Amino acid sequence: MRFPDRALVIVAAVIALLWPPSESAAQRNKRRASPSARTQQTSDTAIVVSLVQAAREGRTDTMQTVLDQGVDLNARDPQGRVALIAAATEGQHEAVQWLLSKGADASAKDQQGTTALITAVAKDRTAIVQTLLASGADVNVRDAKGKTALAGALSLISHVYNPTLRLFEKKGQVNLTIVDALIAKGADPNTQGERGWTALTSTAREGRTEMVVNLLSKGANPNLPGDQERTALMEAAAGGHADMLRALLAKGAAVNTKDQLGRTPLIEATLIGTYPDIVQALVDAGADVNAQDKQGWTPLIVAALRGHANLSSLFLAKGARVDARDTLGGTALMVAAAWQRNDIVKALLDQGANVNAQDTLGRSPLMLAAEKGYADTAQGLLTRGANVNLKDRMSRAALTFAAAQGSAEAIRVLLGRGADINTRDRVSRTPLLVAVLQGHAEAVQTLLTGGADPNAESRTGESALRAARQRGDSAIVRMLEEAGAR
Repeated sequence: MRFPDRALVIVAAVIALLWPPSESAAQRNKRRASPSARTQQTSDTAIVVSLVQAAREGRTDTMQTVLDQGVDLNARDPQGRVALIAAATEGQHEAVQWLLSKGADASAKDQQGTTALITAVAKDRTAIVQTLLASGADVNVRDAKGKTALAGALSLISHVYNPTLRLFEKKGQVNLTIVDALIAKGADPNTQGERGWTALTSTAREGRTEMVVNLLSKGANPNLPGDQERTALMEAAAGGHADMLRALLAKGAAVNTKDQLGRTPLIEATLIGTYPDIVQALVDAGADVNAQDKQGWTPLIVAALRGHANLSSLFLAKGARVDARDTLGGTALMVAAAWQRNDIVKALLDQGANVNAQDTLGRSPLMLAAEKGYADTAQGLLTRGANVNLKDRMSRAALTFAAAQGSAEAIRVLLGRGADINTRDRVSRTPLLVAVLQGHAEAVQTLLTGGADPNAESRTGESALRAARQRGDSAIVRMLEEAGAR
């Protein structure tokens, strides 16, 4: 405000009278410590406390009474609170509107550096946020921790890993109306929340393609990672948002970035598997079909795991390594066999997959199929050259696995291909003894019919008959005795 020259003179004179230049620091302290000064200070404090309390409770009539006493609407109470922030915290929209209409500073800070806008955003008060923004609240002001209102909005969500689905699931909810309003008023679109979320990654996660396009036009970085190092492209891929994905790619989104699990957008899209157009778009954009996550999974291994035959064929056509191994030595063929993905098993074998490859435990595709009792899968592998008597590190053959599972059909398939019926594992247990220990009567009968030795003993002296008697399994005891067990 500019004063006329005469007014400046008057103001200067008044100041001189109230604050004489010759007054020493000691004199000033003495004057301030006088009973009348302390009484006035106490009175002023009480008025501010009344204002803040009335704002918290939304009592505009009380606030008017306090205002009539000449209170500063932006003053802090002894706890450092400001009336506008108190009203915003408690969701008192009418009180917020009243204070702003009476001249309260929309960007006033409390003792922690918090503003009404930061508080309203953290409390998810959309209407109050919009009112504050309309009154000119500074969207980029930071609190004592350096956090802006937008950062607060983006701190309300996180990712939680679901080990069953092997996917990240979102926890919490971001208010995109608030995010959009803050961006529209000039908030930095590349602001990150406490867990790393950005406006772009959170909007992509919610599937809001139009908002993603808008953010990109305002300078949002498509490669700035959010929570768990996940980018907007990963969120678009996981959600099956094809138009969004194309918009991100057009703005230079990196197609082979990895999250904290080492997954690329292509691996993420393959895990979901229901969006072949997304997978195709990523491959066309140069996604690495041989990228591996921290488990060593490639897109091909993931496709085999999920049973996506069409994606397996696509990856193979694009040069995927058919025998790439994960951290446990597993291959796509092993995974496909273990999950009875027979069409994928055939496709992999047609591309030269090693039918007798073994993982770090020595298990082959045939053993993994036998372990689940998948007779048809075992038959297909045997037809393509699987070694029926290959053993793992525990000296278990496919027949031992089939016996443990109790699949009579798988046992017959293996025996029909020349499996050693009396093969022994590391402790000299035969398939027959293993089947007895598990109580699989049909498997026991199938092995006995096939010529299994009923009197074979393990290294510790276990026999099929003694094991059956200890289990109290009379049916199996009879089978063994009839077969000559003693």
